[in-house]
Amino acid sequence: MIKYKLLIVLSLILYIPSVAQETAESIFKKATDQLLINNMELSIDVSIVKKNGRAKEKSFEVLMAKFGDIEKTKMLLQKPERAKGVTIVLTTLPGETGTIEILTPANGKIRKLKATPKNIALVGSDLSISNYAAKDIDQLDIQLAGTESIRGKECYKLIVLEDEKTEFFIETTTFRILEVHAYTNNEAKKSIT
Repeated sequence: MIKYKLLIVLSLILYIPSVAQETAESIFKKATDQLLINNMELSIDVSIVKKNGRAKEKSFEVLMAKFGDIEKTKMLLQKPERAKGVTIVLTTLPGETGTIEILTPANGKIRKLKATPKNIALVGSDLSISNYAAKDIDQLDIQLAGTESIRGKECYKLIVLEDEKTEFFIETTTFRILEVHAYTNNEAKKSIT
């Protein structure tokens, strides 16, 4: 009888961590699956912390749509104030280098670029949230670190470890990603999205 009870206790101890890991992965999957739909609208606020401790604020209104095989992303900058109204349209074609069109309202001109990784990073559309949506969940170390309140909403706090640590705050009822905190290798916060 004692052996039987010991076996049950040992089984529960080994089972509980695996349930927590599955729960963290399922929460992450439900949240990132919402980023993989064909047509969506996002509001993104990014605060990038420089090495000197100063923060750089960016804010975008983003529309994404798919027309057959053609994917389009339109970003309307809201912050910083000097860039307000700048519109960036990324067009992605299957098997081809896409295009980036930048409309600057101050002079009414449109500048066209090839959508190379360097140019995409240059226009500020290399966002950490969308990068995680395309990753294989089995390649990530995802940990559930409890819950926290973000802007009055109860959120799961997930820690995702890959090359660097990223914290996701995912609303418990809708599984929407409310905040993403990215860190450098030495644990310094580099951005809040």
